[in-house]
Amino acid sequence: MLVLILAILIGLIPAAIASSKGHNFFLWWLFGAAIWIVALPCALFLKPDRKTLDAQVLATGDSKKCPHCAELIRREANVCRFCGRDVPAATTAANPYLGSPSYFDPNRPETGDLGQSPP
Repeated sequence: MLVLILAILIGLIPAAIASSKGHNFFLWWLFGAAIWIVALPCALFLKPDRKTLDAQVLATGDSKKCPHCAELIRREANVCRFCGRDVPAATTAANPYLGSPSYFDPNRPETGDLGQSPP
């Protein structure tokens, strides 16, 4: 029983290393719990999964991709630090109502459900 608990806990080490490199935590935990002595060096020498890591960074909203070289840059950047080209400013085109003062104005008179004036 103690060996099983120890294997479960030891399996967390390669799983955490692989997860920080963008790989599946659960699969690496199973691998680490089963054969820890092989899983640890594999996790240490594992190359990062750039697609997954880039997707995680983009999901936070702090970065964007340069439209010219596709490298990740800060959202506020006006010039790409990799290719040196100008980057267009980010817009909120996904939702046209965001930032619209007339839509969120508390002093705006109420209208009906379909935007009609009250009787």
